[in-house]
Amino acid sequence: MKNNEAYTRGENKKAGQNVRQHRRRVYYFLILILLLSFFTYKVIQKSDTYNKPETAASEGKKPGSAAVSSRDLLVATTTSLQDSGLLDVLIPVFEKSAGYKVKVIAVGSGETLEMGKRQSADVLLVHAPELEEKFMAEGYGQERREIMSSDFILAGPPADLAGIKGKHFPEAFRLIAS
Repeated sequence: MKNNEAYTRGENKKAGQNVRQHRRRVYYFLILILLLSFFTYKVIQKSDTYNKPETAASEGKKPGSAAVSSRDLLVATTTSLQDSGLLDVLIPVFEKSAGYKVKVIAVGSGETLEMGKRQSADVLLVHAPELEEKFMAEGYGQERREIMSSDFILAGPPADLAGIKGKHFPEAFRLIAS
């Protein structure tokens, strides 16, 4: 019986790793789509618009606007996205293909949105939907796009020995702990 249990645990561990690998690939793909979408948007603008330097006065922006020139891109994001290492992989590829210089500032979601309100960033990457919707409703943003989302799942063996199938997380964890 011990060999069978070890085999089942090994299968579950492998299944969990496959789920994590799949999520990681989806996460990378969605970030790439975001960066490519931004690049496409800039490319279709009139060439004289994105080749001349951008200043707060010439664009009617408040002093302290994010872009120093039209080839600079300031991305404010959350620390979790920065810490993932994903931007370290995607940004060099984007800079090379798009000709932009990207600077990333990583702070919490609230501070990221405050930077947007102050026009201190060109692109915001946050994960606080309610705050994002409020930000947009108050007229601070031009466009809000969901580029990724996360799901929390609790996985276990098909036999469901703890009897947690269909339970909410707090109850499921209590059952597992008991």
